[in-house]
This record gives sequence, structure tokens and C-alpha cells, in this order.
Amino acid sequence: MFAALGLPVLLVAGPFDGALRLVPDSANVLVLVDVKAVHASPVGQREDWADKTKQRYRSAGGVMAPGSERVLIAGQAHLADARWDWQAAVVDGPDAPDVPELIRRERGELDGAAGRSFVLSPRGAYFVPMGPSRLVVFHPADRQALARWLRHSQAAGKQPAPAVSPYLAEAAGQAARLPLVIAMDLTDAVDPNVARRGLAGLVSLANKKVDHPSFARALAGVRGLTFTAEFGEHIEATLRVDFSPGIGEYRSVLKAVFLEILESAGAAIPELADWKGTYPDSSMVLSGPLSPASLTQIVGLFAFPQAESAAPLDAPAGPTKAATKRYFETVNEIVEGVRSLKQDRRYDKMALWHETAAKKIEQLNPRGVDPDALAYGSDVAQRLRAIAGSLRGVPIDLDKLKSEGYFYATQYTSGWGWWRWQSAPDVRTNLPQVQAKMAKVVTDDEKARQQLWGEISERGSKTRAALSRKYMGF
Repeated sequence: MFAALGLPVLLVAGPFDGALRLVPDSANVLVLVDVKAVHASPVGQREDWADKTKQRYRSAGGVMAPGSERVLIAGQAHLADARWDWQAAVVDGPDAPDVPELIRRERGELDGAAGRSFVLSPRGAYFVPMGPSRLVVFHPADRQALARWLRHSQAAGKQPAPAVSPYLAEAAGQAARLPLVIAMDLTDAVDPNVARRGLAGLVSLANKKVDHPSFARALAGVRGLTFTAEFGEHIEATLRVDFSPGIGEYRSVLKAVFLEILESAGAAIPELADWKGTYPDSSMVLSGPLSPASLTQIVGLFAFPQAESAAPLDAPAGPTKAATKRYFETVNEIVEGVRSLKQDRRYDKMALWHETAAKKIEQLNPRGVDPDALAYGSDVAQRLRAIAGSLRGVPIDLDKLKSEGYFYATQYTSGWGWWRWQSAPDVRTNLPQVQAKMAKVVTDDEKARQQLWGEISERGSKTRAALSRKYMGF
């Protein structure tokens, strides 16, 4: 509210203030997680999140490191195609590894810039120790981007306030009382001309007396999106979309339009349709219960490579049963998480979660993992990406899949919410026809998707059998 009025934003003093100062003004995404509070909550204890965090960590199957107290994830997301220009995770907790320990654990290489030493991991990320209780993970491994980030962090202590945008600063203030805050600054992200053309293809606006040019201008005034969650016996979540003044007259259609945009981007959240909607000031606020599975999908969008946990100095360089088993079980856990989406009636609107699952598998730590398990993980990731493409209207080429390692190309690039319109094919002239064609492909391709799921299950069984023959008691 204060930012909208042009007044300075004053952050509520909280546990993330120090880490927030490290974030440069180029960031447009911010995630704040009070790990201790989430794990200690009734639902966290019932779901045994603390123990699951430990199990997943060495394979990098989660977002929170065991023993961490707080995690801040910030980055600059390229909103037109949902990729990161840069992403930095600031992990606070006792006993953060130093440079020599990171080199040993990651088998990485020593480097340095901006007066600070860091480690380049073979997994395409930089690990930067910043004291005995703080580790920064920066990826993709862009050295120039990291150096600029480090120079900003060095100057941050001299500044009176964090450099993040007013919208992100306003959202971050909620972290003093809420254990999970996710915010995206969307200021100037929506082109009203593109939005106007996109509105023409929305089913939710069919037969509605809505002035598309005026509605598009209102949508282009979006300031940002903030997702928060409270953890009691169950998870209660709130999704708030903030606009500049002028959205009020579209309250009757705004929720339906928002849900359709999410679904068309392949990012449907099963519970969202049943959440209560309110419209204070120039915002839309949706709130309601959230399942642990849906929370995992949402937080998984911001996953980052995690440092290998401590290993014995005399650990063998080759494959080990323990590392292989962790990797194999983590892949299967990711697969089962995304497979469960098929039970939802909006399964065909969940392409993004399949892509995210594939990415998480590709980020798993391969150290000490048997080649057969690694081949299985790669195979699964490829098939999940093919299923994601199919759910967006890209037919699966089964013959090509069997003969090539990377087997499909998207016809357009999906994005975050409204920004998908900027890259949809032929959006200026025949968006409804294109969407109808894509919907037909999604329907007709169901048999091919079922075949891929069958192949994933079959490959998993065969890989488990092969590994059991190699490692007694696998």
C-alpha cells in the first residue's frame, strides 16, 4: 500500500533483514522460508519434514538443507519464458562449510572475484561461504553475474535499507510473522496490447460484457504477486495479486481469468478453484487450505543445487551403494509426486509441474551414483519433459524418443502467467483456433502419455533389479 502511494517502505525488523540486504535491485523474485518454524509446526511434524529433508539433501532432492534455520532465495526471472537470469540462495544455519570443505565435498574448483573466494561445482553452480553460519549458492554458474552480486553485497552494509524493489520489500515485511513468503515483482511486465490480444482467447470471458482494451490496461497495471502460508494442523495459504488503481470493476471475472491463465500456462493448483476470493483496495486475494503435495510443487519451482553433505575423507571415488540408493529413491519420489497429479481433473493443465520434476531430477547430485541409476534418472527426466510438452499441445514422437537423447522441441515458450501470451504462436490473428488445435492434441495424445508412464515404471523396475544384483540388500 505504501509503495503504491509513493511513500518509503519500512521493513518490519525480522530474521531475514541481514540476508535481504545482499539482494540487488535487479531481483524480481523473492522466497523467504523460516525452516525451523515450518519443521516444528504440527503439520511439519506429522509429515516428518525434518527427517525427509535429511533424506533428500545428499541427492539435492529438496529446497531446505538439514540444519538450516532460514533460507532466502532471490533471483531475476525472465518472465517471458520462465527461466532464471540468475538465482541466489542464502542459507543460514550453524556449521556452514568453508572453501576447502566445499572443494572436497563437491570435487569443485577454487575461484574468486570481488575479493571473495568461492567454489565452482561440476553441477553448474557456485558455492560461496560467507561466514561460519551462511552459505550462498549461485546459479547458473555465470561468473560475471556472481561477481556483480558479490560487489553489491559488499556495499550493502553501508546502505540505509535493502536495495530490493518496493514491492518485494513490502512483501518481505510479512516474513516477521509468516514462515513462508513468496513474492514476484511484476511491475511493467505486462504489455497492454499483448494482454488485449490474449483476452480474446479466454473461455472465462466468453459471452461476458467486458471491454477488452480497458481490462487489458487494468491487467497491465499489475504490481506483483505474493504467496504466503501458515502452518498449523494444516496449511492455510493466501495468494494476493496487487494492481495499480482501476481493477475493481472487473472483480466478477478476475478470479476466473486468473485461474484460466494459470491453467493455460500449465501451472494449475488443484485447490485454488475452491479458495475464497476477496477484493480489498486494488487487489485480488484468494485464500484457503493447501495440501502438502501442492506446497511441494510450488516451492519446488525455486529449487537450487545444494552442496553435498559431509562425506568421509576416505570415501571411494567410484559408485557406492549408499549414494546410488539415495539417488534412485529420490528420483522415484519425484516421479510419484508428479504421477499423483493424474488423479486431478485438471491433469492436462499441469505441464509446469512435470517440467519442474524433470529439472529437479537433472539437478540431483551424481557423485558416487552407479551409471545404471544415472541413466534411469536421465531417461525419466526426458519422458517427463515429453509429457509436459504433450500437455501443452506438442505431440510426443515415440520413435524419435527411442532414438535420440533429447527428443522434442516446444512450439512456443511457456511463461509465468500472462507472459505466455507474448510468445504464443499466431497470437495476433488466430489465438482461439490455435488453442483449440492444442486442446485436440492434448486429448489425442493421452495414449502416448500413458505409454511413457508405463515405460517409466518398467524402466524403474528393471533398474532396481539390475542394482540389486550389483549391491546386496539394495
